[in-house]
Amino acid sequence: MNTPKSTADALLEATIESIHRNGLSATTVSTVTELAGLSRGMVRHNFSSKRQMLAETMKKLWGGWMLVTKPSPNATPADQVKAIVLAMFKPEVFSTPRVAAWLALSSEAHTDPVLAEIRERAYAEWTRQLADALEAYGAADPAAAAINVLAVTDGLWLRHLLDPEALPREAAAEVALDATRLLMADVDV
Repeated sequence: MNTPKSTADALLEATIESIHRNGLSATTVSTVTELAGLSRGMVRHNFSSKRQMLAETMKKLWGGWMLVTKPSPNATPADQVKAIVLAMFKPEVFSTPRVAAWLALSSEAHTDPVLAEIRERAYAEWTRQLADALEAYGAADPAAAAINVLAVTDGLWLRHLLDPEALPREAAAEVALDATRLLMADVDV
């Protein structure tokens, strides 16, 4: 678990861990506060509801990814593409608990409009950022290429979750780069 910076952060980190250990449906205020070593009252003090705590957890996961995907403005377009793809597999983003939480919350989004809005904003931002880098490189259809790369990434995240030992983080990153190379035959990433 990452080192929390505040009580709210400790609860969000515990929510990620609880979803990983117990699944989303079995993640309760009690499982979260037990993992965080805090009282149930701290949840009520920091969040208006369990639903808000889950939404904030999803935002935290998205925000963590966005923090590490800022390629250098001086990087070549190919290096920007590579940096964005590899960021999806950095240890602070791509850990089994974080992957489990993101995928569980994303799958719940089809019945929860708050989670759906967070997921849609996240994917729109990821797609835009990657498409911008691909466009700078000269991709014929950068938006479609970005969606394809993100679809591969989603698949790798799911495959890792199903069997983390069969697809460790480093291997997933290499597969993502290989897939990007195949999708963009002229992109040397």
